[in-house]
Amino acid sequence: GTFPLGLAYVASAVKKKLGDRIEVKLFKYPEDIEAHLEKEIPDFYFFSSYVWNQNLNLSFAKAVRKRSQHTLIVGGGPNLSLDRERRRDFLAANPFIDFFVVQEGEIPSCYMLQTYLDLDGDLAKMKTLGLPSTLALLEDGTMCEGPLAPRVGMVKDISAITCSGHSVAPEFFNDLQGLDDIPSPYLEGLMDKFFDNNLYPLIETNRGCPFACSFCQ
Repeated sequence: GTFPLGLAYVASAVKKKLGDRIEVKLFKYPEDIEAHLEKEIPDFYFFSSYVWNQNLNLSFAKAVRKRSQHTLIVGGGPNLSLDRERRRDFLAANPFIDFFVVQEGEIPSCYMLQTYLDLDGDLAKMKTLGLPSTLALLEDGTMCEGPLAPRVGMVKDISAITCSGHSVAPEFFNDLQGLDDIPSPYLEGLMDKFFDNNLYPLIETNRGCPFACSFCQ
């Protein structure tokens, strides 16, 4: 297995923007997160979904929702159909998911958590706002799709982020315009516990492949 680099970059970006307002913990092994959830239910729960771990992720997310109706539950990752109706069907089949991120996770996650804090955890309100790069299922069964957020290192105009009804100032993202703006999760200590001689560490040197994953597969 490999270190959870994708979520670690999201965690680093979130910590950079929100600092001591939040505490972030990363997990790789199912038994570790299971033990943690027996002791503590988080205010927000993010997972990265791939073909090999989606069912496991969904089972943990569902367990979190059973114990807390107020936890912000967010999925992300490439294991989601590009077809709009299939996306809606996925959210309808998994109503415990509040949002699913459809692109890179750093800026949308910072946006969601800032909004979550601004609205005192009002998840119903959040779902109606069209938060950038997210999908959310509304109470009437329709799917709310936010505008695509700028991609880190790809688009410089962070002011392009918009949504209706609530606004985080574009200046909030001025220091997240390139990959080098995200603090290294290794230097931040987020990866220390994964050096257990079982997992392979990864680094990211650039970002921006123009192909879909099916091209390599």
